[in-house]
Amino acid sequence: MIHTVNVANKVCAIDNMVPPFIHNLVLSSPPRAAAATPAMPPIYGAMGRVLRDAREQVGRTQEDVARAVSLTRTSLTNIEKGRQKLLLHTFADIAKFLGHSPGALLAQILTKEAEQSPSLTIPTNLSRKAHDQISGMIDGSPERPNHATPPPPPHSRKSRNAPR
Repeated sequence: MIHTVNVANKVCAIDNMVPPFIHNLVLSSPPRAAAATPAMPPIYGAMGRVLRDAREQVGRTQEDVARAVSLTRTSLTNIEKGRQKLLLHTFADIAKFLGHSPGALLAQILTKEAEQSPSLTIPTNLSRKAHDQISGMIDGSPERPNHATPPPPPHSRKSRNAPR
């Protein structure tokens, strides 16, 4: 017990020995900025708002949804606030649990995201199959044969046995 008192006294004595100009310097220095976190793309904010609205429409709690799709409630909170990325199969599981088709929710997300950044388009460097799948999800159909901006044709490979 005496040892503890002595240590406490030494700490206090050292604190009292700091020259006032150093004490003022430490107190007057600006706080360090927190490490900058990279900004999430706006689509994640739109996704979170759409998922939250769908969840609230059916009267489910974050805990209900999180448990159903094997997430923590904290992860679902971060997803709904646009602070956490979401795997496609988890998005589909959430949509189905809430009674929506993933394509219908994706269309809502893209609409909300387009309101924030009107330049959202399907990339043209995707394969035709990927382009059709994404277009189909937006439309709610399995495939969409007509393309507003068709992807480039696939590259053909020459056979090693072909005559030269």
